Amino acid sequence: MALIRLNNQSISSVTALPSGIDVGKVLQVVSDISTTKTTCSTTSLTDVADLGVSITPSNSSSLIYVTIHLAGMRRVSGSNYFRIELHRQVNGGGYSQAEVFENGFLYSGSALVQSSAYTNTWVDDHNQTAQLDYKVQIK
Repeated sequence: MALIRLNNQSISSVTALPSGIDVGKVLQVVSDISTTKTTCSTTSLTDVADLGVSITPSNSSSLIYVTIHLAGMRRVSGSNYFRIELHRQVNGGGYSQAEVFENGFLYSGSALVQSSAYTNTWVDDHNQTAQLDYKVQIK
């Protein structure tokens, strides 16, 4: 097994990085999992059932990394497609679209049954210290 050393010290005895090395910090992690089936229409956005998170940034310059993973998506008829959007509200002020993740997912132009999973990440440079709420909508 290789021994990793930093400033000629074993990694277990390092308590700080050398001066001049600026690193970011992960201050908070929030997550949510939904196992509830969501049925959507082709005409209006629908909240993904039981899926949403809230976070209150400690600094207005903090970056929020939002990752979504949707699995088991299925289209059973028509030539429509999925639209996947992330919505955010600031301090309870009402949700608005933050990002369109996908507009055309699973499109084939036929009535075939299709099933898939989708993952994407978005960075929110929010400039807020108020509570931020996120939810995913699909149609």
